[in-house]
Amino acid sequence: MRYDTPVRLKSERAWRTYHGGRLIDEMQGLPSSSDTHFPEDWIMSTVRAINAGREEIVEGLNRLADADLTLKDFIAADPVAALGAAHVAKWGESPAVLVKLIDAAERLGIQCHPDKDRARQFFGSPFGKTECWHIVGGRAIDGEKPCVYMGFKPGVTENAWRDVFDRQDIPAMLGMLHRIEVKPGDTFLIEGGMPHAIGAGCLLVEIQEPTDYTFRTEKVTPQGFAISERPATTALASTTCSPASTTRASTRRRRVAAGWSRRRCSKRRPASRARRLSAVRRQTASRLSAMIFGANVASPPKKSFSGFISWRDAGGWKVRLARSR
Repeated sequence: MRYDTPVRLKSERAWRTYHGGRLIDEMQGLPSSSDTHFPEDWIMSTVRAINAGREEIVEGLNRLADADLTLKDFIAADPVAALGAAHVAKWGESPAVLVKLIDAAERLGIQCHPDKDRARQFFGSPFGKTECWHIVGGRAIDGEKPCVYMGFKPGVTENAWRDVFDRQDIPAMLGMLHRIEVKPGDTFLIEGGMPHAIGAGCLLVEIQEPTDYTFRTEKVTPQGFAISERPATTALASTTCSPASTTRASTRRRRVAAGWSRRRCSKRRPASRARRLSAVRRQTASRLSAMIFGANVASPPKKSFSGFISWRDAGGWKVRLARSR
């Protein structure tokens, strides 16, 4: 195998619980296009997608176009030649990034992801799932413009969130999050722990840490697809929102979403960008909790568990796991 020339990869469409993908079909010039359970195209992926009920299907791993070989195996055959000595010394055989093209025909369920520390502590992974969305297009669905949901609104309490989760009151859950209409060129950073949902009609590029750890709050998708709890973990997951800074943070997020660049911020108010970033970072240091259930993991865990994980504050997590039967 040669590592001194570009490597062409096949498209890798991953099955997900939500519908979408028609715009990706059209971009790829497929003879027919439709919204299906394959709404994502994974790019440069060495991460296996794990979906309940599809454990025997290998999906999510990119394959070389000119050889019957996954990108993961291609790298593993000579990591230094493929990635470079400095990269391998820090990250091993992982590219340390996963890129996805996502076309959502329905709203994704409200969810959050662990940061590096929590992923290392509970999953033995050096990567969490902080991600970045860059909006590249979209479409109106049922007359609604594309939007995203992220972060709690001011005044949301732990007890209120637990109540709507227990009742599975989805409109109430969504009402507790900021809703932001999006347009091409908007970019959002979703740090590990922040509750969020991609809205219907979004076409975006997602740049993320290379895992598939997802904790969900909805037990049924908007289209009525039931989310299985197996082989996932049921969890009580720490999410975001600092009540003292929510109003300022939400205002600043909207300004960033509206297209404030680093240069524009530094020209007008040198400290304004730092204040905005500080407000967003405070979102990940709160003591609020959200009932989260369902975890799709990037690779099969060493042991299978049922039960739940709980963590109650930013300083330390209380863990309770029960081995499944």
